[in-house]
Amino acid sequence: LCSCCREYAVTELSKRRLLTKEMIEECRYDSNHSISEYADRYYRSFLSAFGYASRLESFGEGMEL
Repeated sequence: LCSCCREYAVTELSKRRLLTKEMIEECRYDSNHSISEYADRYYRSFLSAFGYASRLESFGEGMEL
């Protein structure tokens, strides 16, 4: 899929709460910066909602910004 189609698919899947952990992990490294940022926000909200504070503190370690 092209970048625009991937971005649309990710947002639509998210609205329907159909994004899997594997999809989110893959999206975090997408070449489209909007998709990777969206996935990071989604992942952070997931970790916060389910009380994974220790994982949230180490989130992003080793990632280039």
